[in-house]
This record gives sequence, structure tokens and C-alpha cells, in this order.
Amino acid sequence: MVIKATVAIFFILLMSIGCSSAFHIDNLYSGKLGSPCSEKTAQVRNFFLPIQQHFNAAQVVTEPRALLRIIKDTLRYFDTYRATSSLYPNNDWLSCTAVKKTLEFVASTIEQDLPSGKFRILNPQFIQENFKALKWLADSKQASKNNPDFPVDGQIRLTNYAVFCVEGSPFRTARCPHALYQLRDAALQKKYTKQQVFAGVLDSAMRSKKVKPLVWLSRDGVEDALMQGTIAVRMPNGNVDVFGLDRDNGIAYDKEVKNPRDQQRYWYYRRIACSGAPANQAAQHIAQRAQVVFAGDIQNLGVGKLIAIKYQDPISSKISLRLGVLADTGSAFSNNLYQLDLFAGLFNNRQHFSQYMKTSPQFADAFILYR
Repeated sequence: MVIKATVAIFFILLMSIGCSSAFHIDNLYSGKLGSPCSEKTAQVRNFFLPIQQHFNAAQVVTEPRALLRIIKDTLRYFDTYRATSSLYPNNDWLSCTAVKKTLEFVASTIEQDLPSGKFRILNPQFIQENFKALKWLADSKQASKNNPDFPVDGQIRLTNYAVFCVEGSPFRTARCPHALYQLRDAALQKKYTKQQVFAGVLDSAMRSKKVKPLVWLSRDGVEDALMQGTIAVRMPNGNVDVFGLDRDNGIAYDKEVKNPRDQQRYWYYRRIACSGAPANQAAQHIAQRAQVVFAGDIQNLGVGKLIAIKYQDPISSKISLRLGVLADTGSAFSNNLYQLDLFAGLFNNRQHFSQYMKTSPQFADAFILYR
């Protein structure tokens, strides 16, 4: 199930964290957010064990140029908040200084290798020799509350999230009868449930300009937007508009409700800056973040950790090693030290995404790499 976040120049978080906020590494967020390197749970370090891990037998499957882009985005985020000392707490687990040093080393290494195209970061021996590793021991006790069959071997649950490209319209039509709304009157923010919105409660607010319909979609299109957080919309003129989360209605995501349509949580949206790009250009922007961005429990783990996951490829059966940056979060990750969500990319429909999911492992060994 994909109920997480995304990162790109125009991505914002899929869901809010525990304080009803949305976080996105490019500083597109709403609500209040704790420090990007905060450590909410003092015992978090108990789930990470310093280890001399051997990666030599693995095949590194990361795209270096994509990894470089998200690292630069993350470093820009840190630099933006350099003056706010509370965003850089040092602790005996893993300091922000170490996080930045690690990202800067990886970025420098990739940039040095760009002219030759022979990327050292794809060499498992290079990773072995140049990084220390913390082995992530999944919080299986907490996980078992949601999934009694969760394994207890320390592996984390690996899920995937995506951006869907759906048909849309600038006005209401029979095929696209439901809007993504931008909130103009803050008094309405926490007034209505998702079911009330779909029943038409905002029609009068729209007429009185308290909300603005940004785009009109099918019911499935709106559900995809609410589930994934960011939605790419093919407009009749051939361009693609991109929309992301802005504010929620204050109702928490209910993990006990299995059918997404029955959730009462609702989000208001905003248009992302690069909206209106030709379809191929928008797709290229989104693809540049695929497979290198992880969503997870940022409130406990902190933004910017360099993550390595090791797993047996479901198709080739080879041992694979994938590198990415912890850069997004969502309410599904509140007190969640047993799961990561990998951004899969742009998909035209749920069927294509389902096919992709067959190539992704359900569980993986996970590590935080640092210098």
C-alpha cells in the first residue's frame, strides 16, 4: 500500500506526520515540523547497530546522477536553515554534521566521476572502504501491532510510492466531476470530512470563493492524488499540471481503515511551480527523483540520512544494493522504525504501478551509511 511522500522540484509530501504537517525536502510544507535532525524517541539508537558490513557480493543498482540531484536538494535544505541552530542538534547517535559530511562526500565523488562515466559509487568495494555502517534492526514489536506476521530477523518493510499521471479538466465535466481544491478561507480547513467533500459540501464555498477548484478529475484521480500526495494531470491542451498537498482537515489517517475511500482525512491542494510543462518535460522532472528517495520516520531518524538497502532481486535473484536519501515522511511513519517507502517514479495508471511492484522486494536489510 502506498501512502507516503515524494521529493522533486515540485513534489510535496503525501501525508502529514503526527503533528498534521506535510514535509518535503525542497521546503514545500504546511503546518509545524520538528527539527530535520531531531530525535523524538530517545531509544531510537537502540535500533541501529554499528557493524562491519560486507557489501562486496552485491550489485549496486543506483543511478548516480539521480542520487546526485537529491543530495544537492537535501544540502540546499540544510543550508537554508543553517541560521536556525535548533535544526542542527548534535547527539551521540548521528549528528547533522556527520550527515552533511557524508552527503558532501558522495556528491563530490559523483561529480568527479561524471566526465568518465565510471562511477566509484557503483563499486561495492568503494562503499565498503569509504563508509561506516549502522545496521537497522526493525522495530518488529511495534510492527506486529499492525502486521502480526512481520518477520523478526531485523529486516525492514519496503514499500513503494509513485506519482500518477491522470486525465483532468480545467472545468467540471461528466468524466471529471471532482475537484482538487485550494483553501482560501482558513475557517473551513478542519470543518469537513473527505466524505462530505465528495458529497458536494464545498460547492457553496466554491461559489463564495472560500475555496478554489484547481483542476477537475475523476473519483479515481482524486483518490490517487490523496493517496500519493502529488498528482500529475494531463490537460486538454497537452500540457501537464502538477499539484501537491497544502493543508489537511486535521483528521488523522486511520491505519485500521483498509479501504482508502473510507478514510475521513482530506487534503487541500496547491499548484506546483513547474505546472504547465509539456508532458515529456514534466515526466523527465519526476523521473529524475525515481529510485533514490526514501520516505520514512524523519521525526526519529532525521532528514538526509544516506540509506543503503540490500536485498535479493525478485526477478534476477542477484543480491542488490540500492542507495538513497531519507528525504520525505508521512503520517504512516509516525513512530515507525520498521519501514521505508521508496519513490518508484511516474506511472500512467495503477496497473503499470502494480506491475512494477512485482519487481520490488517486500523486505530488505537496511543500513545508514556515514563518514
